[in-house]
Amino acid sequence: MMPCAHMLAAMIASARFQIDALCRWLLCVTLLAGFASCKSTREALKTIELPKQATPIARGAPSPAPQPLPIAPDARKPPRKPVVSKTSVPSKAAQRKAARKRAQKLAAKVVPLESIKLPIGAVHGVAPRTTYPLMAVFARIRQIASVGEVRMILPWLTHATRQRLMRSHKAEAVLPMAPRTLWQRLAGPVHAVHYHGHRAMVTIGGKRGQHTLSFFIEDTGWRLDLPRQIQKTQNDAPEPIIDLNTATKGVTGQGPLVAVFNTTSGRFRCKLHEGMVPKTVAHFVALARGLIGPLGRGGNAKPFYDGLRIHRAISEHFIQSGDPSELGTGGAGVTVADEFHPKLHHDRPGVLSLASAGPHSASSQFFITLQSASTLDGRHNIFGQCKDIDVIRSISTKAPRTVVVKSVRIQRDF
Repeated sequence: MMPCAHMLAAMIASARFQIDALCRWLLCVTLLAGFASCKSTREALKTIELPKQATPIARGAPSPAPQPLPIAPDARKPPRKPVVSKTSVPSKAAQRKAARKRAQKLAAKVVPLESIKLPIGAVHGVAPRTTYPLMAVFARIRQIASVGEVRMILPWLTHATRQRLMRSHKAEAVLPMAPRTLWQRLAGPVHAVHYHGHRAMVTIGGKRGQHTLSFFIEDTGWRLDLPRQIQKTQNDAPEPIIDLNTATKGVTGQGPLVAVFNTTSGRFRCKLHEGMVPKTVAHFVALARGLIGPLGRGGNAKPFYDGLRIHRAISEHFIQSGDPSELGTGGAGVTVADEFHPKLHHDRPGVLSLASAGPHSASSQFFITLQSASTLDGRHNIFGQCKDIDVIRSISTKAPRTVVVKSVRIQRDF
């Protein structure tokens, strides 16, 4: 009985020990589960990097190359900043503020009108009547140029200059020059002013010598013709080669002087303004009669216009002839001075004018208008008015160099 009792007591003690161990293990598991369920504990566990178990490497085998850690795409390059367009249009308030600043700058640094003083005997010719005198307009342009406001000069330029600037920039007219360059063209004392009808030539003397500025009357006021390059002084007009009496000597008939054009497409007549522009009329008549210009075969005088072609014709605009080369660049080898009359304008069809490429450069080329062209005033010598407009209009519809001028005869009847 005693051994059995001792054995039973030992078994009971062993079971109690196992139960106590099991309870302690369950208590630990419960506490760990409750600890891991806490939010702060989970976040803390995430930051802990557990070491990875090393892969066993066989003896004598090479060690594997270290693998680069993966990089997130967003971490390779820093985030780009938003690009702001430099061509953004300023607001209307900013534009008005900038305009006020320019006006204040202009008012503070203007050049007084009294700064342009003409020496005695500097004015040549008769100045036509306009709303503002030429020197007042020139002084205003110099005021604007003196403060660098180049764009404000655009309203004071001729139509031809503004159109050329718009064609070159494909949008709005912008002066292709720096303010300092413009001021150099306008600065300096005025030495002379030559009036030729609706055109005026202003001679300015600077440090680099004298140059000439051309002004034309457009829109009842003077406008500056701004060339691509500075024009040298060209005030010395060529002396007339022949006078009107010598050019018309032997012309039969009575009445006004008339030029009769015989072409392969018809005949038309033009009355010549011998009383208004005698030098230009004498030049044209002398060429038509062969008194000046190149000589024919054997050194004999030859009427210059006989056999020439209408080398340029634009329908309902004008026709042009008088160029032996038929390229628009030729002439007779002699030129005539500019001669403008205040009553003669390109304001109707049938106006007969000498074509020119600049001051005092008219030679033998002439054109006849078929509509009003006021932008040509003051640039080309008007010396006649043509009749038979239907014939001239029919010539303008034909291809260039297809119509031949058989002859040009001078007579005194209309």
